[in-house]
Amino acid sequence: MSQNLEAINTLDTGLDGIPVCTSDLSLTRLDEDGLPILLYKGYSIYDLVKGSFEESVYLLLEGELPNPRQLQSFCQELARHSLLEEPILHHLKTYPKGVHRMDFLMTTLSFARMFDEDYGNATWQMPKNDERLANLVLSAGVHLGAKIPAIIASGDRIQKGAEPIPPDPSLGYAANFLLMLGITPEEDLVNALNIILILYLDHTINCSNFTSMVVESSMTDPYGPLIAAGTSLKGVRHGGANEIAAKMFDEIEKPENAKK
Repeated sequence: MSQNLEAINTLDTGLDGIPVCTSDLSLTRLDEDGLPILLYKGYSIYDLVKGSFEESVYLLLEGELPNPRQLQSFCQELARHSLLEEPILHHLKTYPKGVHRMDFLMTTLSFARMFDEDYGNATWQMPKNDERLANLVLSAGVHLGAKIPAIIASGDRIQKGAEPIPPDPSLGYAANFLLMLGITPEEDLVNALNIILILYLDHTINCSNFTSMVVESSMTDPYGPLIAAGTSLKGVRHGGANEIAAKMFDEIEKPENAKK
């Protein structure tokens, strides 16, 4: 009897050691030299970073790397959806000065969902094995992925008192992100951002990714999980820690100013 009461009163304080999902997107294994290597859909990260961010995104969405025609079509689709609708740009201009960048991203995503061509589509409530839902998820992912850099860059410039810079359809994803921020897309900067974006495609099960999965399981549209993930990411125990570290580096400014 006492053993049963003890079991009832035991409180699990987390998910440590409890599998929460399976994934075929990425895998870490040891190479022939015994060193860990990250794979996306079976491709080494060291090979993928030699290509473009768009190629890696296509790989994760479609399960295979694109041929030149497929890549061109995919890039054109991203470019087509990277332009922000005028009501969204106007909405960005109504935010108070000094608003946190994560706040204006999440608020704008919630506003932008109403202008999505698939807003209110009943397919979002279809069973998960329905091919129509799978196609809609892929389409929505492309639309959102194209808009997020434009929202971040446009909002950042508006907060600084400058006008948004429209994307250049002749540039790639990383180069356009820099351009819209008002930064000249020099080759070294583009290559560095391209690598960072590819590496960030693998989040494993961190706090924001887990949050998005919980919200997505309710069969809502893809904006909801992203907004919830952003709320989680802002916390100082997650992405907010990066912000604190960045401020510290700005305060230190030079190596000789660092405390020994």
